[in-house]
Amino acid sequence: MHNYQKNVAKFAYTILFSSVISGCGNSKSNQPSTSNPPIEAFPTSELFLDFNLPFSILDRSMPDVSGITFNYEENYFLISSAAGDLLFISPAGEVIDELNTSSSFTGIEFIEDGAFLLSDVNRVLKYSTDNHEIEELHSFVGQYENIQSIAYREETKEVVFVNNGDTPALVYVSQDGAITELTLNDSFGNYAIDGLQLSGNYIFMGSTGYKLEDATTRNSVVIQTQLNGDFVQAWELDQKVLSGVAILDKNAPEFITTNQEEDGSFNLYEPEALPSAPSEQPLNVQSSIELDFDQPSGIDYLISNNTFYYITDFGEVRSGKVEEANELLFEIETQQGSYEAIAASLNNDDEIELHVINSDDSVENTQIEKYNVDGELLEQFPLTLIQKEHLFESLDFDPSTNRYYTINSNDESRKYLYVFDNGSTETFELPSDYDDYYISGLDYSVNTGYLYFVTEEFENQSGKNAGLMIIYDIANAVEIERYSIVDTTEPEVGLETPSGITINDDESEIYITSDVDGSTLHHYAI
Repeated sequence: MHNYQKNVAKFAYTILFSSVISGCGNSKSNQPSTSNPPIEAFPTSELFLDFNLPFSILDRSMPDVSGITFNYEENYFLISSAAGDLLFISPAGEVIDELNTSSSFTGIEFIEDGAFLLSDVNRVLKYSTDNHEIEELHSFVGQYENIQSIAYREETKEVVFVNNGDTPALVYVSQDGAITELTLNDSFGNYAIDGLQLSGNYIFMGSTGYKLEDATTRNSVVIQTQLNGDFVQAWELDQKVLSGVAILDKNAPEFITTNQEEDGSFNLYEPEALPSAPSEQPLNVQSSIELDFDQPSGIDYLISNNTFYYITDFGEVRSGKVEEANELLFEIETQQGSYEAIAASLNNDDEIELHVINSDDSVENTQIEKYNVDGELLEQFPLTLIQKEHLFESLDFDPSTNRYYTINSNDESRKYLYVFDNGSTETFELPSDYDDYYISGLDYSVNTGYLYFVTEEFENQSGKNAGLMIIYDIANAVEIERYSIVDTTEPEVGLETPSGITINDDESEIYITSDVDGSTLHHYAI
């Protein structure tokens, strides 16, 4: 699970709630025109509520909540209302600031450096936390009069919105004010778009309860489209008054919606991810082993006792043998970061030691922590970063040299191999071919000096691709081979969210975990 998702997960679990991007929404329960509605709405699949958080828990009432976004640089939510209120909430569930303005907001979107887009029905505004000033960026009076949500396309620096009406249009506005208007499919006439989110190569549009010819109000829906507005899929939610939407993960989108019922609330939904397809030679499937715990984010294998060791998204450290029930060894109870990888080793006294990497944008220093099997913290080592934005979801340890190996996980960023040795840190720049990948696990071979690392699914012009396992020769700085990671239970599609990897002694067998609920240990051969 990505580190920005962990911030949301902590917020969820702290107040009974589980690279967030951002989101936005509407100002009121805004029904579409029903004068001559199209006959057909989009096909939907049902999506049930995972969690509901009333604002009353935060001692606030926002029945006119209009949108939600997340500042992933400074780690807080910002919520807007039709009454002109802005509410800042930390991932720990604390109200950290609030601002009352004379404006009326229909949506909100984080841009960068403490700057946010805001919308009202016919204008786009910009708000800066540096000076708490709101300025007008674009006015569409007489041109677009029903803007209920706002989004931002970072790659092109464009403002994006949907103008609701008899002929709904997807509108892109460049920095110089140039407008590109795309007329949407007739079926959009059934909906009023009240929330909008760009994520990867897709747009997610939230609509409050829509109406067909029989005038019966249906539940809210979230519609996924291509960037040009072409329909991909849609989900029907178990609520009727959606007013904003944010997406947590572009590969397996989790929605946070805002709801105007009663005092206002957050809602969390988690649909199934779109399947990915192999783009390289697939790994040779051997078997699948069901695990009786959720969201394993890291794995290692200790040859001496033929045992796997896992760490989960919840800070649980577990062990188990193939085809046997696992055992909970301990939980990292004072979790102040994100533990995404684990390595197991024997010390000179043949005692098992477990090494984890603690990496999160909410902690000042990334560090490696060493525990015994009883959960006693033995040592911790800060990791010197060459870029403060670097986050890590991979780790292995070579006890013969006392070296740790990890690669920064960040997608759309240059990758570096970090080698930590007795308090010093060396870094090696990896090929630019890896820039677009999100590195989620690695294993180091002491026999060959090769790295085996895995990526999450990725998108390119050909569509959504299965994650990769890449074999890399450190000494010669060259890639040896790459494979697509397929699902051992359904080999024609890619494995969902590969999260950890471990290999056997002769490098012929590979085990990969998937960071999902109801997870499986996937066994391959090469």
